[in-house]
Amino acid sequence: MKLFLIPFLLLLPSYVFSNENNGTIRGTVSTSDGMPAAFVSVRIENSGKGDITDDQGNFEIKKLSPGNCILRFSLLGYVDSTINVHIKQNETTFITVQLDQTYAELKKITVVANLDSKHVEIKPSESLRLNLPLNEIPQNIAVVTHQTMADQGLLSTTEATRNVSGVEKINGGLNDYSLIIRGTDATYNVVRNGVGNFWWNQQEDAAMLEKIELIKGPAGFMMSEAEPGGIVNIVTKQPSKESISNINVGFGSYNMIRLTADIGGTFSKSSKFSYRFNAGVHRQNRSFQFGTASRYFVCAAVKYDLTKKISFTAEYNLMKAETKGNNTDLPSIDGKMLMLPRNFAVADASTDKVAPSDNYFRIHFKHIFNDNWQLNAQLAYIDGSYIFHWLQTDPSLQVTNDTLYRYVNHEEWRNFSKVAQFFFDGKFKTTAKIEHKLLLGIDCYSAGTDDQIKDTYGQKKFGLYIPRPQYYLPVDSLRNTQFSDTFYQKVRFNNVTIYLQDHIKIAEKLVITLAGHFTHATFYDTGTSVPDYQKNNIYNVVTPRMGLTWLFTKDISIYAMYDQSFAPEIAPVYNHTPLRPLTGSDIEAGMKAYFFDKKLNINFSVFQITKNNTLSADPAHPGFNIQTGQVTSKGIEVDINGNITHSLTIAGNYAYTDARITKDSSGLVGLRIFGTPDHYANLWLKYIVLHHKSGGLSFAIGYQHMGKRSAVDPGWASGDPVNYLPVYNLFDAALSYSINRFNICLNVYNLTNTDYAAMGYFNSAIKEWRYTPGEPINFRLSIGINLVHLKKSK
Repeated sequence: MKLFLIPFLLLLPSYVFSNENNGTIRGTVSTSDGMPAAFVSVRIENSGKGDITDDQGNFEIKKLSPGNCILRFSLLGYVDSTINVHIKQNETTFITVQLDQTYAELKKITVVANLDSKHVEIKPSESLRLNLPLNEIPQNIAVVTHQTMADQGLLSTTEATRNVSGVEKINGGLNDYSLIIRGTDATYNVVRNGVGNFWWNQQEDAAMLEKIELIKGPAGFMMSEAEPGGIVNIVTKQPSKESISNINVGFGSYNMIRLTADIGGTFSKSSKFSYRFNAGVHRQNRSFQFGTASRYFVCAAVKYDLTKKISFTAEYNLMKAETKGNNTDLPSIDGKMLMLPRNFAVADASTDKVAPSDNYFRIHFKHIFNDNWQLNAQLAYIDGSYIFHWLQTDPSLQVTNDTLYRYVNHEEWRNFSKVAQFFFDGKFKTTAKIEHKLLLGIDCYSAGTDDQIKDTYGQKKFGLYIPRPQYYLPVDSLRNTQFSDTFYQKVRFNNVTIYLQDHIKIAEKLVITLAGHFTHATFYDTGTSVPDYQKNNIYNVVTPRMGLTWLFTKDISIYAMYDQSFAPEIAPVYNHTPLRPLTGSDIEAGMKAYFFDKKLNINFSVFQITKNNTLSADPAHPGFNIQTGQVTSKGIEVDINGNITHSLTIAGNYAYTDARITKDSSGLVGLRIFGTPDHYANLWLKYIVLHHKSGGLSFAIGYQHMGKRSAVDPGWASGDPVNYLPVYNLFDAALSYSINRFNICLNVYNLTNTDYAAMGYFNSAIKEWRYTPGEPINFRLSIGINLVHLKKSK
């Protein structure tokens, strides 16, 4: 911690930094309809200095001598524009420039030349609250854009996470999902447009998403009551003043068929309303017998611009799905996995039905007071359910006489979250060389779950003879069964959080981040598994955040960061006292760099996360717990994304993670954390052959390496040697072609038809592996049409 005193010492002697009497020009370029103009060349005449506007139309030119100059703005298809600017000593001059042509024409002219701009982000979304360039934020934040998801033919959130280092799916099917980030559980660390504290029952379809932001490590500006590994922010498509009208039809293996639509724009040229409407349906069979899956979503959003500086946005998302059949937790044969036929199923179509759904409402208010200060506020309500009647593998019973035993699991899960958020940010200067960027926020939420589970766990009632499985069980035999276990839980969470962050920028080089987060949280549980003395808990926790960033240039920076988080712990203890919250801390350092006019981005980070107060078995009192455990996760991460050349696009990442128990009372010290791979790497290369302005042909190849994953859950460990799921390598490929308003893309996955275990574990009690096989070779074909261009061509 003493290292973090260094930034404060640097504040004292301001003369340490350059005393050159230079000025700065900052500005924004927009079109006549108010849309930001990206990739505009901004140059000072008779000088080699200049910049190119980013996606928001912003530019900045530094280290300019005081006096008058002429700025020239240039873009293909536009008449050059000039403006006279007076540069003041040691001051920043702000200007705004508006181009005559419409944004629609800008897109038409540059659609081919700027294909590479869609893979790299330079600023986070508004819902991330940090109104800062990504390279000034002292934390690893990776962004998966919609274009990247489309290139790879991805259909869901969990498929998209392959584009980010250190993030893996550990559980779930096509609907629900659990993620691990940097070796820690991130199941509840998923938010949508900044709204969270909710278990998402139905994962998002890629067609409704604008991008996915993954914030590594604790993030007090998003959530304080969370595991410290990281947070996922899902960003949905928002209202647009640009006319949008796209339809996409998809086909694929196992009779997959899908249809999606994306429509947006304004109601008239002078309208203050803009809107966005996304909808889609999807249906497919599965690679195993009797498996089917279907889902649909409807996402609508409308924005009202009361003035140029005040706006309201209302959004609604509906997602529903249904799946039948499963091939989860298949048994090993003679100690070997992947011995069963690929189409082997645990249940048949008459026994399984999983029906998740989510409703999401959000109202967002924004007031821009001036160029320096703005207020954001949003209210949200989410509710959902996860209802299923499932016949699945019984993990407590060993396969005997070639018979796999199954049990009936019936669950009715319902949850909700009410959220109110207010955050205020702005900037001011205390001296000519010291600028402060403040973020002040208040979050409130009330959330809850109601869960009822019934099962026949441990009963040898539904055996399946593996050599000649007999399916088509009578439905009545499942409905009229005698349940052996019944579990009921009613949980309520209430949280009030206040956070303050000061982003101190000194001489345009050094950035010091100082932040604090106070959380008042209550937890109430009437569940049958929670002891009475822990049914009502109150937490008052302060978590600090400190960071240091050095800007070598506006495109290259290095950083160091220390951050904390906490999460409640609930379990029986012998002395009948409430448990202290689990605390997490992260020490991280890294580098961020942009190349080729911000068309290529590289992130590198090293980290160490420590979780204290984790639960350990009480050696003196069986069946109880003590808080003497500790988990440490450390590693290295590298991400590269964007254009190497105008025609070659790359999305690659690598992570080395060493996550293991470092303190425990049960002899589990050294055990690697369940499901976390030691090495994990992904690569996607796309080469574009441009024929003319109206379209082109592209080829792509993909590679995924999954290293050793610990297959021993600490809750089931019994002193056995560590067992690992097998390492696997997968190869993908894609071919796409676009012309005018049409595009077609063919993606093929698992080209070598590799057998692999996507998920699994080793059951120490029965000495058997249980695994879920990965998908064999399969394809997806996508055909899209842009109806806006179609209308213009008539």
